Formats: sequence, structure tokens, C-alpha cells
Amino acid sequence: MAGIRCLGLRKVFSSSRGPKAVLEGVNLEVKSGEFVAILGPSGCGKTTLLNILSGLDPDYSGQVSFTDSRSPTRPTIGYVFQEPRLLPWMTVRQNIHFALEATPSPKVGARVQSWLRRVGLADYYDYYPNQLSTGMQHRVALARALILDPEVMLLDEPFSSLDEITAMSMREEVLELWKEQQGTVLLVTHNPLEAVYLADRVLVMAANPGRIIAELELTGRLPRPRDPEDRRLWELSREAVRLLSPHLRLGSAVSD
Repeated sequence: MAGIRCLGLRKVFSSSRGPKAVLEGVNLEVKSGEFVAILGPSGCGKTTLLNILSGLDPDYSGQVSFTDSRSPTRPTIGYVFQEPRLLPWMTVRQNIHFALEATPSPKVGARVQSWLRRVGLADYYDYYPNQLSTGMQHRVALARALILDPEVMLLDEPFSSLDEITAMSMREEVLELWKEQQGTVLLVTHNPLEAVYLADRVLVMAANPGRIIAELELTGRLPRPRDPEDRRLWELSREAVRLLSPHLRLGSAVSD
């Protein structure tokens, strides 16, 4: 497991109108093994923040560090994007295998089969992405990230394109795998019910520029395991929305 720490994080994009601060003064701390959700509207820089944490975007100012990691440098990070981003010319098995090594080997092949069983796709290992439903593609993407045995898992609205029944199933899978692996999870979402159902804490972001404006502690108020029909979920989700509402702005030109 590894914790996450950001101090004074700032990200600026260039545009025809000049520089645009997408993130400004973001201070963030996620404890090792904690499940934290970041809730915010489109355009507040949620995806930009994950790209920085993952190392995909090195162009920022401020400090990003990881605590309690097994690695002396950067911890192993699993990243599940909004879209599955599977390579269409590879089978399910090859897509997951490629996350570990480019050249197939029997040892890794056994791990791939094990993870496909865990996400309910053992019979689809030789299918291509276009032969799978959207929900099944997301399960492949989840297995591809988790097979790395990541210390930190970054989830970028992975359920937003799914129908609600499939999304509910995927949320349960993520919770079970988080309990099993005991890793650190940072989820970004614009769904307040999803945030309070999954997370130990919810951090609320506002836009223009993107920044963290509030925190909602859930561990002491909503113990696990949680019932998706629990009325307290709705009440806490409304509390999160109330924290965000005064900062909502329409017409933002910058996407996440």
C-alpha cells in the first residue's frame, strides 16, 4: 500500500485566450489503504489530477509524493479510465497480458486466466473487444489494472458509461477487490451517491480553477458493509451536493 500527498499542485493549459489555470493550490492527502472519492462537476480538473498522479502528465508545479510505498521511487499504479481503452486488435487475454509483458509466457498466462475468472470472464479470453458488451469491456479494463497488484488504484469515472444495473455490479466488484488487495483507491466521479457509497471520505472540488473546497468524512457516519438502499446514503449525498452547490459555475470551457 502507498499513500498519496499533493502540496500546492498547479496545472496551467495554454489556449488561444492565453494561459488557463485548471488546477490551483490543490492540497491532497490519501492515507495508505484508504478509499477516497473526489466529487466535482465536469471541467473541475478531476481527470487532470489523476493524470498527474499517474505520471502521464509531468507538466505541473507543486509537489506530488507517495508515502509508505514498497518501492523507493514510485509505487505501482493501476489506472482505470473512463473508457476501457482496450487494444482492438488484441484478444481479451492479450490485452491483459500486455499490461505485464509484451511477450507471452506461461506463468503470466496463468495469472491472466485467474483474473479473468475473478471478473467473470473466464469464457471470453479469446474474444476481441468489439465482441464484448460495454460492461464486459470495463471488466477487462479492471482486470488489466488489478493484475499489476497496484499499491495505488486510480479510477476515472469508470462506471459513468454503464447502465445502472451493470454499474452497481461493478461497484461491488471494486469494493470486494479493494478489501482483498488492501490497496489505496482514488476515485473521481460526478455522482454523489456513488461517492458516498464507495468511499471512506469524499473530497469536493470546484472549477475555475479546480481546487478542493470541502471534505465529507464517512467512515464514522456510515460503517461498512453498506446497503445501497440505506436512506443515509441519500442524505449524505445531498450533504455533499450542498457543499458543492455554492461553487458551481456553468459554461466552463475546460474539460476534465
